[in-house]
Amino acid sequence: QNVIPGVTNTILSKFVNRIALGYREAAGRFKNKDVLVYTGNPVRQDILTVSREEDGVL
Repeated sequence: QNVIPGVTNTILSKFVNRIALGYREAAGRFKNKDVLVYTGNPVRQDILTVSREEDGVL
């Protein structure tokens, strides 16, 4: 879930059929563009609809 992939992801990217990206900006960090798939970072709908009154104290 980072724009800049880590060392492990960079190394393993040479051996995979698909790389799922959370951010489109990360595409520039991988050499083989054919395996890239942008999936985004899904968010549950109820997170978007919580009212401030329902928020608890942290």
